[in-house]
Amino acid sequence: MQPMVGKVEKHRLTKGFSLVEAMVAAGIFAAVILSVGQLVVSFLDAMRDADEMAQVMSRAEDYLVRTFVIPFGGVADEAATNDEAADIFDNDLDGLYANASLHSLINRGGGVYDFDTVEDPSGTHPFAYVVGGPWQIEVTHDIDGDGEVGSNSLEQSNTILRVRVFFVDFSASESLVSGVRYGG
Repeated sequence: MQPMVGKVEKHRLTKGFSLVEAMVAAGIFAAVILSVGQLVVSFLDAMRDADEMAQVMSRAEDYLVRTFVIPFGGVADEAATNDEAADIFDNDLDGLYANASLHSLINRGGGVYDFDTVEDPSGTHPFAYVVGGPWQIEVTHDIDGDGEVGSNSLEQSNTILRVRVFFVDFSASESLVSGVRYGG
């Protein structure tokens, strides 16, 4: 008679995985699935953040373009009222650009206009946009950004203004605007 040891080992090898092997494989599979799930969630968050940033940058460019459309004005222009400033930057187009000029924005509280937009994709609110939050439009004679108005000949000439658009303290857009293109 032959020993049964060889047959038992051969028979065991053809039966499949042991319970321990199956548990280890299931654990590895679960870890991989959880890692892929976290990766997908991170990807979706990054896409949402990128979309919001694109919305902010687009809105900032729109606000900047609106400052190109209003008259440049002169140093003696009367300060813009809250309603005139709001008409420049709201999205209801009911009296867009009103009677304000860039200089009237400067003469209004140091050239800074603060307002909040409301997160309302339907667009029913006058300050409704996909991304809501605090905005600030700054119009100044300080074209080099050194904090001193009149520190160079261009700033003293009053023919160039610096316009900056901020969203939640982030400088989203800025440009220099020349009064020469407006004829004065």
